Amino acid sequence: MFVVGSIITATLVTCWLAGFSLENLLGYSMGYFFVVFGAFKLADLRNFAMGYAEYDLMAKNLPAWGYIYPFVELALGGLYLFGMANARVDLIALALSALTVLSVGLKLHRHEAIHCVCLGNVLRVPLTYVSLVEYAIMGLMAMVMLAI
Repeated sequence: MFVVGSIITATLVTCWLAGFSLENLLGYSMGYFFVVFGAFKLADLRNFAMGYAEYDLMAKNLPAWGYIYPFVELALGGLYLFGMANARVDLIALALSALTVLSVGLKLHRHEAIHCVCLGNVLRVPLTYVSLVEYAIMGLMAMVMLAI
């Protein structure tokens, strides 16, 4: 909860400084989310990649994806935070969110108890519907960004 609270606080402070608008609110939220979550994954990249392959559909079939994914998150976060996001960036964020929702949803549907590595291995949490909802919200925000 501390991580999400920090992202919300950073987003609100940045919007206060940059100006409140739906685009700023969504863009900064997505930016901080991707940067924070990507940074946690880099703390133990090798173990993240191994854990990620346990439930991510792409990482399961392409193990290198687990090593690449945190850098993609960091890049997306930087693009959103520096106001450089565009429709392509939003589509990539939407695709990544959809893939994660599908992957997590399948594991939850099968009632497989595994460790969620969305925050890397720094915080050991079980894979739950919270992970599903977090990435579903990211996907919805990306869809709204595409529409505005």
